Amino acid sequence: MSQQTHIYFRADGSSHMGLGHIHRSLALASMVADTFVCTFVTRNPLPALKTMITDVCQDCIDLGDIDPAQEAEHIAQSILTNQDIVVLDGYHFDLPYQQAIARTGCKIVCLDDIHRYHFLAHAVINHAGGIDSSLYSAEPYTRFYLGPRYTLLKKPFLEAARHRHETPAGNALFICLGGADPGNQTRFVLEKCLPHNFDEYIVVVGAAYQHSASLQAFAAQHGAIRILSNLSAEEMVTYMQRCRTAVCSPSGVAYEYLCAGGALYLHQTADNQDDLCNYLLRASLAFVFADFPTVPATIVAHAIVEQAKIFDGRSNQRLAKIFLSLEYDLHATLRRATEADVDVTYAWANDPETRSQSFQSDAIPYSNHKNWFLRKVATGATYYYIVVYKQQPVAQIRFDLAEGEALISYGIDAAYRSKGLGTWVLQRGIEQFRKDHAQPVCIIGYVKASNEKSNTIFRNMGFTQVPTEEKYKDAFKYKL
Repeated sequence: MSQQTHIYFRADGSSHMGLGHIHRSLALASMVADTFVCTFVTRNPLPALKTMITDVCQDCIDLGDIDPAQEAEHIAQSILTNQDIVVLDGYHFDLPYQQAIARTGCKIVCLDDIHRYHFLAHAVINHAGGIDSSLYSAEPYTRFYLGPRYTLLKKPFLEAARHRHETPAGNALFICLGGADPGNQTRFVLEKCLPHNFDEYIVVVGAAYQHSASLQAFAAQHGAIRILSNLSAEEMVTYMQRCRTAVCSPSGVAYEYLCAGGALYLHQTADNQDDLCNYLLRASLAFVFADFPTVPATIVAHAIVEQAKIFDGRSNQRLAKIFLSLEYDLHATLRRATEADVDVTYAWANDPETRSQSFQSDAIPYSNHKNWFLRKVATGATYYYIVVYKQQPVAQIRFDLAEGEALISYGIDAAYRSKGLGTWVLQRGIEQFRKDHAQPVCIIGYVKASNEKSNTIFRNMGFTQVPTEEKYKDAFKYKL
């Protein structure tokens, strides 16, 4: 993608507070770093953290000791432009903070799990399950991406979900209560689990854990306890896959384990874990630690099947499309088609995939297309739009009025397919058509049953599937 858009990530986190927000922001950055220029903005990062950041992002900006009250204004005035996207992940990015950022005209994305304040963000991502947008106060333009379909995890976990291993033959237990664990719940959980005689206890703590010495001393008094720290994502997956049972906090680490699959028991360590804990229990994906380890094998087996359905390892594709849509908002426009567009629309019309998905699949002679196209752009019964992205025409969308309805048709340049543009074209095309037509009208569309991508787009956009006519018997009819 030429003239790459910049994404700036600002996340709460430090060696003493814990790095959960930073880890999930970096997971998101890794999903979009091939398409965008990713820069992390932080305060006084230790060398190890800075290395972690620059392994994913192209740059790391150190804010140093700037006054927190002045931080948002500093970022807005010194770093951002109206062509950028900024990602905010943490609890102090409240309404005044967002207002300072919004004045730049950039796009704002908030990673949120507490829905505590009003949002100016163009997109809010909350990967906790069971969350509804009605819990949020936000602007009318804010779009919500909620639930584990948008899981913010690093690549090794997503790969584990896509290629699940069989249940381990051994009897090992995995324990991880987050990176910081200031209340030392790790020791509490370990003591509760020891009487159940697992072959091995694999205990993972993070760099911010302050009780390592006492935990190591405790482990030395008992056999089969392995204490691990600062594991890479690859190492975490390896150890999780060795353990058919786990005790985790209902946080990002629980989602990580669910990608590997097994009997997951939850021990809550913070109030902000309420939503995620409630969802995992309600959906029968995990169990409360109070029941450890007595849940019947049949119920555990059912939970593992459900885990595989929900954690499919494809959240990176969904999240990448969110940012592509924002990028199109920054750099793409719709304009009415003119006679000068006859050649590019002819090329699109005769694209092999376009012809295969059309109801008349034969190639179209240029003279036929030209006559048809010139009639369309001249009539008041057709609203024909061209999508221009970074000065290049990349898509078309058309609305043909007849008998009180508007028949929708759209097409994407082959170079821009599978990049989230189809949804953007339909959304913005419908908005522009309704604005230009300025009269209530039912929008209908026909999509071949074999065209899985377009059918998914229409359904996700709120179109209702209705009975189709005989001449379109191999297609679905949609109505909005």
